[in-house]
Amino acid sequence: MKRLITALALLVPAILSYGQNVPAPVAAEKGLVLEYKTTTAEGAEMLSKREVVYVKDEGNRKIVGIKDIGTPLEGMSQEQFDRLSTTEYVITDDSWYIDVIGKTGNMMKEMMEAAGEMEEAELFKNIDIRVDAGESRNPVFPNVMSPGESCEFDPVKIKVKIAFFSVTCEIRYEMYECIGTESLTVPAGTFETYIVEQQVFVKQKSLLGGDKQREYERTWYAPGIGEVKTQSLDKNGIMVEETVLNAITRGVERRQ
Repeated sequence: MKRLITALALLVPAILSYGQNVPAPVAAEKGLVLEYKTTTAEGAEMLSKREVVYVKDEGNRKIVGIKDIGTPLEGMSQEQFDRLSTTEYVITDDSWYIDVIGKTGNMMKEMMEAAGEMEEAELFKNIDIRVDAGESRNPVFPNVMSPGESCEFDPVKIKVKIAFFSVTCEIRYEMYECIGTESLTVPAGTFETYIVEQQVFVKQKSLLGGDKQREYERTWYAPGIGEVKTQSLDKNGIMVEETVLNAITRGVERRQ
């Protein structure tokens, strides 16, 4: 009995500390390059890469910029493309989130700036763009989740005013739930993951019309890495596309 009590005394602190200080499921090492392979239900394959281009330590949180590596469209500079394709993550000791609100505003501004530099596009130069998110806040996710755990978020409502017209966008998480854990092996290696199923409703509206869609995804997250595997599903739960982590490399260090 004494041995059992001693064992429990040693075990309880370990149980209580489990899940604390676990790295967020976000790659946060500058220069890290994640290569993904996407396969459609029809068998078509495509490779894509993402690079951690900056990590800013602000004491109680980290700001991480992850860029989609690619080639800019005709008329757009590489610098503009890099800014447009960079997503900013905010990481704390126990949570993380994507700056959806900030990215929406920056994306619109970059698109208008790029359009203004094209020929016969004087209308877009120096155009006034304002982003109003009201009381909306970016959804904040826990760094680690256990099977059966779920999150609820208030809808994110963003209104972008572009001179003479406006565009409104609403993002609503209808489900975000951990359905299990798995030691998952992909081409990039073996990772301890937790699996999240999410259902997101997105609605957009402007003077030119509107659009709405519901997206279903199942994602395997690994601490310090992020998405190891993601499946896009149709409304019946049938997989239409799968993306897996194909390789992890380190790019050339960039100057600050």
